[in-house]
Amino acid sequence: MSTTAFLEEFFSDIDDTLDRLIENAETLKEIESFPNEFGHEIDSLKHMQESLLSHLMNLDELMEHDDVKPDKQVTLRDKVKKYSEYNTSIIPTVGKRFKIDHNQLKIRKARSRKKVLI
Repeated sequence: MSTTAFLEEFFSDIDDTLDRLIENAETLKEIESFPNEFGHEIDSLKHMQESLLSHLMNLDELMEHDDVKPDKQVTLRDKVKKYSEYNTSIIPTVGKRFKIDHNQLKIRKARSRKKVLI
């Protein structure tokens, strides 16, 4: 397998993982206020989130170990930002690798609030 093909597959794995993390986080946000009706689903989603987050952290370690630079991956960077709105714990690790800091996240949240108010 060529290096380019490996990197494409690697970034695709990150993309899929982030998509699932975001989708699950959005679902959890909707159903967590109904623990009696969705208790089992909430627990299942939380366990799945832990597993997906662990997988993402492993991919991050691989990027660090193999010195993979994801700076040009704009779509992935945006997804990392979006997921970090649900879970800021990824900012010091994955966020750092994608050159995202807390200030950028605060700006994004402020912009999204303005859209809602309009």
